[in-house]
Amino acid sequence: MIADVETALKTKLAEVVPDWPIRWPNSSWPPGTKLSDASMPVDDDGAPAPAIEAEVVSGRTTATAGPKGKRRAMAFGVCRLYLSVAQGTGTAAITEKADAIADAFRRVTVWIDPATTARLITMDPRADDGVAAYEDGSRFCRMLSIPWDYDFPD
Repeated sequence: MIADVETALKTKLAEVVPDWPIRWPNSSWPPGTKLSDASMPVDDDGAPAPAIEAEVVSGRTTATAGPKGKRRAMAFGVCRLYLSVAQGTGTAAITEKADAIADAFRRVTVWIDPATTARLITMDPRADDGVAAYEDGSRFCRMLSIPWDYDFPD
């Protein structure tokens, strides 16, 4: 179940943001990404480069009553994206990417398996209050959350 959700989110995010490297938990940055000593992307001069760190958080699962094979289940969760740019570069680039991601994921249905009608449904992405933007050393970061529901046969 989680593998299906992660695959769908990874594929969609890579389509929306092909020009920023994306790292998922326990994964490496894309091949060829230049890294700082802190394992964050840098440009050719060693300055912080734009990047996204992403994670999928799964919540509870519910199911309808009925015999196995005749019921539906729904899993709920959120995809958290941590966008970062170099400190002191302003917010235009990070805001543009956050808006593009929010637009691409707003109320989208991704068919995981059309034959079984398994689908991932995203809700309205948001920049969470209190954690929407912060400074982390030489980087400026903004967190974007994409709530999702995974509807699948159980």
